[in-house]
Amino acid sequence: MNKQLIFMILMTTYGVLGGLLGHGYVAVWVYYMFALLRPQFLWPWALPLGTTWSLYPALASLVAIGVTRVRRPGFVFHWPHLCMVFFLLWMWISAINAQNRDTAFIWLWESFKLILMYVVAAYFIQSTRQLWHLYILGICCLGFIAYEVNFQYFVHRNMSIQRNGFGGYDNNGAGLMLAMGVPLAFFAFEATRNWVRWFYLALMPILGHAMLLTFSRGAMVSLIVAWLVVIIRSRYRFSLAALTVLFCVTALPIVAGKEIQERFFTISKSEVDESANSRRMSWAAAWKMSLDYPLFGVGVRNSNLFSYSYGADMPGRTIHNQYLQVLADTGFPGLFFYSLILLGFWISTSWGTWASYEPGVDEETAEQLSQLRAIIGGSQASMIAFSIGAIFLSLETFELTYFVILLGVQGQIL
Repeated sequence: MNKQLIFMILMTTYGVLGGLLGHGYVAVWVYYMFALLRPQFLWPWALPLGTTWSLYPALASLVAIGVTRVRRPGFVFHWPHLCMVFFLLWMWISAINAQNRDTAFIWLWESFKLILMYVVAAYFIQSTRQLWHLYILGICCLGFIAYEVNFQYFVHRNMSIQRNGFGGYDNNGAGLMLAMGVPLAFFAFEATRNWVRWFYLALMPILGHAMLLTFSRGAMVSLIVAWLVVIIRSRYRFSLAALTVLFCVTALPIVAGKEIQERFFTISKSEVDESANSRRMSWAAAWKMSLDYPLFGVGVRNSNLFSYSYGADMPGRTIHNQYLQVLADTGFPGLFFYSLILLGFWISTSWGTWASYEPGVDEETAEQLSQLRAIIGGSQASMIAFSIGAIFLSLETFELTYFVILLGVQGQIL
């Protein structure tokens, strides 16, 4: 039996037993490890095909709710969590009225699983320590994926992530996932006081270079904008800004070789770029669909079935814009609820930022507040990267987004 399979079995057992014994956070933690790491794509040669590793801790976490509910009768969800539930309910209504119900319910089921685990995690995460451990878990999972990408490139000269993407996402989705990890790692470095902080700092160039290997221009732009937020939010903003300029002038031309530079700078020639033109056509098609089906949309993930007849460049063309995709699929009410989710995140994290600055507290509380500021700052910068990337991609089942929203909102609640 190989070591990867042994590791997966042990972690699954840990998550399941934790949930069955009433420790729901353990099951949630293991679930998100599987959901972010996506081991079936990392080690396809070592793991049994078709095994849904995240299913078992997810089920165990649901069992744990029944065990812990007796001990926590006063728990209520905050309004950003309710926005997520309302969005799911509207997707269900849209699926019932979909032009192709079979397709709609397949994608509705995927969204249901993501949002259900979001709600379950919000139920169990009730301490700063738990939220911090989940935050570090996300960084480590993304960092390990980046390590594997770099290892394949430097040792085997293999750039399969550019051709095949990762974890069911194409190269653009994989690039955005890695870009979102960079600000998470930086704020973990800033909030940690012991030697482990240098581990988080070391993950940043690993994540950044793996992102460049995807050749995703959208991910590159997303990281640039997110990094500006990192500089503004950092305690060392002036030093960080100076180091960023120095890196861009000296090291970046070396790290980003000629092919990557050419790929990035074609953004300025978008008029003649086939990718940019096809996106504009699919965006126009989504808008036309939304005008014909303003209330329920054409149905969850039905827009690519009709995009060609509305002017897209090829049959089956995905909209390649998260906001227009939601609009075309679920109508204007669906986009309204989705916008409320994002608005709820930003309002919550803004409140949380101010609340975390509390003078005159003891050392332990000060450390917890520092960790909460890091979680909120990292999630804000990461969501900036997502919000920019979502202009060019359809990401309604992108689990990292739900994970980051969970971190930010729970940080404010705590």
